[in-house]
Amino acid sequence: MLNTENENDQFLELIADYGCGNDIRKGKAKIHTTTGNLGVAYSENKIMLINDVPENYIKVESGLGSSNPEGLIIVPLSIDEKVFGIVELASFKKFTSLEIEFIKRIANNIAGNLNNIRMNEHSASLIKKFKTQTQEMMEKEEEMRQNLEEMEAIREQYEDLLKKNKQSK
Repeated sequence: MLNTENENDQFLELIADYGCGNDIRKGKAKIHTTTGNLGVAYSENKIMLINDVPENYIKVESGLGSSNPEGLIIVPLSIDEKVFGIVELASFKKFTSLEIEFIKRIANNIAGNLNNIRMNEHSASLIKKFKTQTQEMMEKEEEMRQNLEEMEAIREQYEDLLKKNKQSK
């Protein structure tokens, strides 16, 4: 997923994996958006299909053993040219056109859900900010009302003093 906590240092963060060894988890936990195949797929917002994966690129591991994949697909999770993350899938065989189309559709659905989540988070943030501002405005209004009442009391006292001065003359 794209980590946007720091606007000046955005990176792709590994949030889930399946069949990866610990060396992969540690090495790919934080990937800059300009690094390697993932960076290219992110920055160009395009699917990358790699057949005949180099032997030292990645291993798929399980409790019974490990093996090199034959196919690799890297798919951006994007909506309207905005990329939210990347999905990288390895396979023991080359991906068929039907599988690629299926993966594209799933990626589009995931991206749509991520977009909705981000929009909802943004809306919730704006609502919270609005509520805080409303509360501050109400507090300031109450303070102004109290100041106005104090000024009115001072004005009345001043008028009483003026009347007493006129009467004593």
